[in-house]
Amino acid sequence: MASSSEAFGKFFTWKNSKTLLKVTVITKGRTDDVLTGWRIIGVDPDALQVGISNPSIMHSWSVFDFEGATFSIEPARLTATRNESDWIVFEEFSEIAHSTPCANILSRRLSSKSQRT
Repeated sequence: MASSSEAFGKFFTWKNSKTLLKVTVITKGRTDDVLTGWRIIGVDPDALQVGISNPSIMHSWSVFDFEGATFSIEPARLTATRNESDWIVFEEFSEIAHSTPCANILSRRLSSKSQRT
């Protein structure tokens, strides 16, 4: 278990580095929402709140309140838990690792062309 100051330190790091995140919201033991490609746009450790936005979607934003939450931190992941069935999981998101199959095919074609010339 990590302290809230450690958790908010991680949020500040992700905000300052503009890290893309995958945010999974689990409510009552069920996945309520999965947000991919979001960035942290605001961190308020005094209010225990974090704001996120998707740079690809105009006017997209959400604010999470972490009052009463406990935190678990891994190198590329942070989990906030209020009770056994309500969690929010923030994971570093790589666009390349989650690209579409068409993009992968195009990438392979381009690399094979450059090897031929």
